Amino acid sequence: MLYDLFGIVNHYGSMGGGHYIAHVKNDITQEWIRYDDSKVTVIPESQVRSNSAYVLFYRKRELRGQEMNSVIPLMN
Repeated sequence: MLYDLFGIVNHYGSMGGGHYIAHVKNDITQEWIRYDDSKVTVIPESQVRSNSAYVLFYRKRELRGQEMNSVIPLMN
């Protein structure tokens, strides 16, 4: 099975506090986008890798392009 990275949460600071910045790959444009509070910017893939990565999000390649509710059923 193959998995593709599509999101990263970075933590800058200490265990007692800090700042979080997210990088998410746009599924349509294939661009990486940085979400830093109210500032949203497109960044080159070379800036995605970080020593501050805290949480990584992967998607099984065979599920790419499918809507979430077809992959994970809704809970009633």
